[in-house]
Amino acid sequence: MENIDKQKKLLCFEGIILIILGVIAILWPNISTIAFELFIGAIFLLSGIVMSIHIIKMKQQVLKGWAYLLSVLFILFGFTLLFFPITGIISLTLLLGILLFLQGCAQIFMGTKTVRFSYGKGQILQGIVALLLSILILSGWPKDAAWVLGLIIGINFFVLGVGILSLLYFNKKS
Repeated sequence: MENIDKQKKLLCFEGIILIILGVIAILWPNISTIAFELFIGAIFLLSGIVMSIHIIKMKQQVLKGWAYLLSVLFILFGFTLLFFPITGIISLTLLLGILLFLQGCAQIFMGTKTVRFSYGKGQILQGIVALLLSILILSGWPKDAAWVLGLIIGINFFVLGVGILSLLYFNKKS
């Protein structure tokens, strides 16, 4: 609990930002889907370029081949997302469904380990929401990919933001 007390302002800011971004994504899911897909594409492309620059300066010849392969994969993935957004949206929607499933399982597990604290039940609830969202995504994939990615990200951000703020609230009470 000491860590929470030291970071109250930052956690409060994070919770509020997640809620705002969540509401924006929920209100405009198609635009949010495209924006998210292009953002991820740009991150991968830039990461691959930075890796390539780093590889040129590497002195260890043994690792250069693997590092170069990884940087090329990042660049190709980023390029694919940026220049073939429909394929990227379909792929990212599937990945998000899998990620939310894993997140849900992890949060439920963590919640059961901390259920004696007031925030443990919130962790379980967040985990259940993440599992339900993953089922929603995977059951409608790929036909719903154009809007579901933005909507699900919005709902997940909103729930995570509320969870963070409620953690602060319940920490204040105990």
